[in-house]
Amino acid sequence: MSHSPLIPPGHGYRPPQKRSKTGWLIAAIVGGIVFLLMASCTVWTVVEAASRAKSGRTPLDLPPASATAQAVEESSPAEPTPEETTKEPEPAKPRTVLVASGQGIKNTEQFTVDGTWELRYSFDCSGSYIGTGYMGVYLYEGRSLRGVAVNQTGKSGKDTTPQFDSGTLRMEVNSTCKWSLKVVDIP
Repeated sequence: MSHSPLIPPGHGYRPPQKRSKTGWLIAAIVGGIVFLLMASCTVWTVVEAASRAKSGRTPLDLPPASATAQAVEESSPAEPTPEETTKEPEPAKPRTVLVASGQGIKNTEQFTVDGTWELRYSFDCSGSYIGTGYMGVYLYEGRSLRGVAVNQTGKSGKDTTPQFDSGTLRMEVNSTCKWSLKVVDIP
């Protein structure tokens, strides 16, 4: 067999090879099984809900609400005592968990908050040689940075920022000015 001078030996025309359809068949079977499982779970859920509604059962097989209400009515006194009607629980009050002040860079002591708290801060740069400065407060849990609570420049500033981290935390204050912080835990 002679070769064309333009096509090197071994690089001639080759007929396309047939592709196996086994992969598509396996994917179709697995997809069908997944579909059947999902459909059977849906049907089971609908049948179970209908059965509960028909029998009056709750999902946790508790007695029907009317039986529970009747039992409560039977065990409750007819009228509350005067102490029960006038005494309401006192709402929890905000509490100060940290107060700190300084100038320049400083780490605060650790403090513990339950989830909702406020950072009340102020800074004054009037004593700096350029009359303006920076106030940054970084929130840490251990050595891990949780976020930036304050990032402000100016001659002075005062604000309250709500925070929503919980746990035992500390702050790093980075400022060129005199500053003060107060952390108030809000119940």
